[in-house]
Amino acid sequence: MSITANRSKPAYRTLSPDPSGLRHILIGQGDGGRAIGRLHAAFGAQAGAVEIYYDSQSWIGANRTTELRALPCAQSRFHDHGNALEADLRECFQQAQMGLRLYIAGTERFIWAISNLAFEFGIREDEMQQQQADSLARQVACVHCNATTYPVRTNIVACSACGCQLLVRDHFSRRLNAYMGLQIDAEAPGEIPTIEEVFVP
Repeated sequence: MSITANRSKPAYRTLSPDPSGLRHILIGQGDGGRAIGRLHAAFGAQAGAVEIYYDSQSWIGANRTTELRALPCAQSRFHDHGNALEADLRECFQQAQMGLRLYIAGTERFIWAISNLAFEFGIREDEMQQQQADSLARQVACVHCNATTYPVRTNIVACSACGCQLLVRDHFSRRLNAYMGLQIDAEAPGEIPTIEEVFVP
């Protein structure tokens, strides 16, 4: 993962095997399972040694459980919701040792939920790869009331808590796992520019 010079918006890339790793954990959600499947194949003769963790009941994107279950690997874990996946990964990360490599594929919201969990256990950014899949919808944090709204596909969105009309900025907070939303009509109440759907595949 890299950050552009002028923005905090994350940049993602296609997952690829890291030859420096000693243990490889592939973590997916929804159609991120397709990326996990391609990565598994890219490991070639080492594919049987990787581990797969997958959110099989993602509300967004295709369910790749059947094809992932068919892949030979050291361990495969399938969960019916994100909380169960995170609980399982928390236990896994508690036992993490040097040489661990994480490969995460799913929505941006999913990517940073898992990445932030990994950071809690001292796993570094250079020990993980991230690939965005499914929707480009954003999670938006209201700077006025701190509530988050998801999924957001438009340039302007009403805060789900306080109702402010928020301009969705490119400034991304990894800690909050959200883009910042600023009230767009603060100086001229009711004057709202055209709302457009922009965060779509």
